Amino acid sequence: MVSGSRSGGTPFSRGHVYQILTNPLYAGRIRHRDKVYPGQHPAILDPVAWDLLQERLAAGAARSRGRSNAAERSPLVGKLFDETGDRLGARWAAIPTCSPARSAR
Repeated sequence: MVSGSRSGGTPFSRGHVYQILTNPLYAGRIRHRDKVYPGQHPAILDPVAWDLLQERLAAGAARSRGRSNAAERSPLVGKLFDETGDRLGARWAAIPTCSPARSAR
């Protein structure tokens, strides 16, 4: 009988697939901090094909839809949703949560 916890058995998420596709180890390279160096191991993927894949991934990457001239983005942007699933933005901060007649009581 084997003891211990089980892991795995679940599908890859988009994040997992992206992490695998952008890992330079498969192209025979090694990453250290912000730099990529030639590795001492054989490439699993053709390095030219891996470079083309990186270009395609960068071209299809999501771009910010927010204001580009904003001094600082709120840490909650894109993380708060209402009961219908719509994103809440800064415009909701100025809207009172109850009617003025109720708040006057």
